[in-house]
Amino acid sequence: MFINRKTLTSLTAAVLLAGALAGCSAFGAGKDDDGAKPAAGSAASPGAVQEPAGAAGGPVEEAGAASGPVIKSFSFTKGERPIQLDIVSLRASGQLLRLDMRVTNKDDDPSVTGWQLANLFDSYGPIKAIILEDTKNLVQYPTAEAGNYCACTRDEGGIFIKAGDSRDLYALFKMPPAGVSSIDVVLPNGLPRIAAAPITR
Repeated sequence: MFINRKTLTSLTAAVLLAGALAGCSAFGAGKDDDGAKPAAGSAASPGAVQEPAGAAGGPVEEAGAASGPVIKSFSFTKGERPIQLDIVSLRASGQLLRLDMRVTNKDDDPSVTGWQLANLFDSYGPIKAIILEDTKNLVQYPTAEAGNYCACTRDEGGIFIKAGDSRDLYALFKMPPAGVSSIDVVLPNGLPRIAAAPITR
């Protein structure tokens, strides 16, 4: 039977949408039923998960970070700049789990040129490399995708933070099962692992 290109494209889109709504991932074989990636004892390269709703083929809108006490705060130096990174919250956002962070340039010299956010993890596009790891069930959750975009703060190379200023960051992930009340936040490029970060549903 002859299937023209338009019909094939429509069928492919329907299959992908059905997989997203069912919680399937784009990792391929060897994953658990939740569509997340088994940890298997070694650090896995981050992949993509279809966002089940709200993507509409474009970027997810970035809302403000949650307020209140932070989960974890630590300071370090990047490019001779004193930097503070706060893990603000892990909270439900529709059918997904939202990680909110805040990065602050602690430099006290206002004449210094703004610090480039891309330097936070020593590379461009690093926020999408963050992984959530369920150590109890040995499952890893990479950042979600909305269409062709990472469902996270993007364009880190174009964001500059002046001395004393802060910038809120976010990333979305597939929601772990109801029995998971905390999860590890695995940051790229040698930054500390945030163990057992509580999930607010």
